[in-house]
Amino acid sequence: MATYTDQQQRELDQKSGEEMDRAGRKPRPTSTLFRNLTPEQQRQFRVWARMNYRPFDPIQGIWHPVVQDECVKMNAEAVLPEPLRTIAEESDDAQE
Repeated sequence: MATYTDQQQRELDQKSGEEMDRAGRKPRPTSTLFRNLTPEQQRQFRVWARMNYRPFDPIQGIWHPVVQDECVKMNAEAVLPEPLRTIAEESDDAQE
């Protein structure tokens, strides 16, 4: 993963605040502990989670919330049958 100077990170945060997700919503701010990610960075973090996390291993609180969210989805995929997983994903999308 890339490391950014404070100025570069501020520019990325500003840019990500202006972009919309696929549903036309602005990204939710994570928190002051985690940087805001551009859509491309979010995709990279999710790929990282898919490559490095095994379902039902502990989810570390120090991981970025995007990574934690993908780990939760992986756990749901491992345990829920397809119809229930679809309902759960739809309810998550409605909450965002």
